[in-house]
Amino acid sequence: MIIGMAQELGKYRIIGELGHGGMGMVYLAEDVNLGRKVALKVLLGNFATDELFKQRFRQEARAISRIVHPNVVQIHSMDEIDDHLLIDMEYVEGQPLSSVARNHIVSPDFMAHIARDILEGLSVCHRAGVVHRDIKPSNVLLTLDGQAKIADFGIAKALADSGSMALEQNRSTTVFLGTPRYTPPEAWDGAPAM
Repeated sequence: MIIGMAQELGKYRIIGELGHGGMGMVYLAEDVNLGRKVALKVLLGNFATDELFKQRFRQEARAISRIVHPNVVQIHSMDEIDDHLLIDMEYVEGQPLSSVARNHIVSPDFMAHIARDILEGLSVCHRAGVVHRDIKPSNVLLTLDGQAKIADFGIAKALADSGSMALEQNRSTTVFLGTPRYTPPEAWDGAPAM
């Protein structure tokens, strides 16, 4: 559970952990005001206290929240509760594509369906001026009926801006943007991700 936090955080009742990464935790929670399950992302560590990063993260989350599409996980809201920046997102009942690919034999037709869903979601995002920067199987969630939804937006752009700012100010940064195995070639050369 959330280290140092109660089972309730503002209007959210924490049900369990969905996943974690280098910057935060994602919890299954209930929005007790609306009576619905949500995925609640909580920034942790240095990211939770770096005001410049938080500002850039908020800007990117606002851009993502305007995208409403069946192949993109919807952001409901962003809050700061007890000095923790939270993102309230659509809870997708299902599993990541990485789990499906690892644990099941997947037909070519099903993979073509998934690829189409991902490309449709990315197309909408690109038209809105948003580049995901970390498309990989663990960032694609499959619903129980097999629909693919792109997840984990918002952090990559904020990280990129924060890392660039750190370099400009001659501060050290050890943040690698993206997942090496899935990083586009232009990112390795320092060019903007497309």
